[in-house]
Amino acid sequence: MTIHVKELNPEEYRGKKLDIKYSTPGYYDVQIGMLSFTLKYVSFGEPREVSYSDVIGAHWLQNPVLYGAFDGDKIIGFIEMYEETQNNRLRIQNLIVHPDYRGKGIGGDLVNASKYVAAQRKNRMVVLQTQSCNINAIKRYRKSGFELVGIDTCSNSNEDIENHNVRLEYGYRIK
Repeated sequence: MTIHVKELNPEEYRGKKLDIKYSTPGYYDVQIGMLSFTLKYVSFGEPREVSYSDVIGAHWLQNPVLYGAFDGDKIIGFIEMYEETQNNRLRIQNLIVHPDYRGKGIGGDLVNASKYVAAQRKNRMVVLQTQSCNINAIKRYRKSGFELVGIDTCSNSNEDIENHNVRLEYGYRIK
């Protein structure tokens, strides 16, 4: 298997629907204090399937940057990014690897593409968000040098903490 990563033309993919699915063994329980928060891992017991949909190049997304991972001519993963010009950061909007190719370092290769793009553009940081129940993604981002930079306890609903679906923001500082 020879995997290669290359930049794609976002207009060729704009509007394509994405169905994202992953399995997770647990979640990070978020406890809020007066001026602090803690995250504690809690197992579900049995892994749970999570799924949601998104669109590549959503209408509000200006000047997206898209890289794809290929096995031969078959696209097996991609990363979609855009610049947050107001604070000089590059935000990862979507990062997806085909389930048959997960655990093979392809997500790391795509994350490295984001670091390359940010360095070329002289962005100060790459940022992304994931959910407190996406344990495998959290491990992957931390392994790639990302640090927790914030949380949003009501991004999806007013019951995100109770639903174990808290938005976690991770960042990687560009040297």
